[in-house]
Amino acid sequence: MNLAIYCIGGTVLALLLLVWAMTRLEYRIGSRHLKIQLLGFTLRQISLEEIRAAHKRDPRGFAERWYNTFHPSHRLVTIERPRGMRRRYLCITPKNRYVFLNELRQAVRRVNPECEWANRNMAEDQTSFISAPLRSDQNPGASGHPTP
Repeated sequence: MNLAIYCIGGTVLALLLLVWAMTRLEYRIGSRHLKIQLLGFTLRQISLEEIRAAHKRDPRGFAERWYNTFHPSHRLVTIERPRGMRRRYLCITPKNRYVFLNELRQAVRRVNPECEWANRNMAEDQTSFISAPLRSDQNPGASGHPTP
């Protein structure tokens, strides 16, 4: 009986420690690397030169996910890397994702001036998404409702 209580207590304590540690993840942009740190110790390090793109959309598939919150939907930043032995996408949740994306864009531009993604500004990214041309089967007046 005592052994079962110790096992349950140890499991609960380990889960609480894991949840606490998850909320202490930090994301730092250095001069050459993006670092994921826990209490000052680097857990994961990604070279800024190998970042192909970063955006706010979920990759909807296999990705390396480093969340520091329980509700990542409005804080999600997806970092895209070239294919290789490792996973292609890395998902993180910084506090202010637009500020973080801007700082990451500037750091990548500083390290790799030829990077196409880093040389676009945030407004161009958002307008290219909004002003995508209509396909031929997407006629705005074909919905059955008259257009004004």
